[in-house]
Amino acid sequence: MAELHGDQERPLSGASYRPASDEEAVTAVKHTKSIRRRRCILCSGCCAASVVIIALIFIILFFTIFKVKHPKITLKNVKITGIDSSWSILNLPSSTTNMTFSSQFTIKNPNYFSFKYNNFTTTLIYYGTNIGEAMVPHGVAKSRRTAYTNVTVNVVVNDVLPETSYFLADLKNGLFNVSTYANIKGRVNVAGIYKKNIKLQSNCSFSYKISTLETVWKLCKSKVSY
Repeated sequence: MAELHGDQERPLSGASYRPASDEEAVTAVKHTKSIRRRRCILCSGCCAASVVIIALIFIILFFTIFKVKHPKITLKNVKITGIDSSWSILNLPSSTTNMTFSSQFTIKNPNYFSFKYNNFTTTLIYYGTNIGEAMVPHGVAKSRRTAYTNVTVNVVVNDVLPETSYFLADLKNGLFNVSTYANIKGRVNVAGIYKKNIKLQSNCSFSYKISTLETVWKLCKSKVSY
């Protein structure tokens, strides 16, 4: 019986566990909340920084790569066949003489995206009078590249005779003065985000020396509208 009584007085192993006080529990909760708050602040800061960086990148792209610049047009390799180097006031050409004006339009695209242009008409002008036209087919000036288009206009001397005084003056000076006009419409597709329509008006004037059959002066001006 004494042994049994001694066994009953022996404490249980679980009785040695002492639960944490209320103060320690509150401290642990506060610490957990503090960690969560810091994580939220850090996450919010990262999100805000990411938004700012993305906005800066977009602004930089908008004012550099995405900014649409107007293409530049010029006239090159101007030639007029059918003109006789012996033409002069004393040696007038026949009114049925055919002349062929040939040149090359260059459309330089400074944008990072292609410029697609529609069919357009080139008009040959002699002192304010239209003496010939040519249709130029549509095409594409690729990103930061130059598109080349050949133009040919056939003219009969009889077409310039209404401006006889100018024609005789040109023969006297040995220079054939002609100008061209072209109205080009196209668009730049900016990365599939938006499309920018562009209208180009080109005016080129040049002087062709009769004795040497070569262009001695040329001036091109262009006007752009969106």
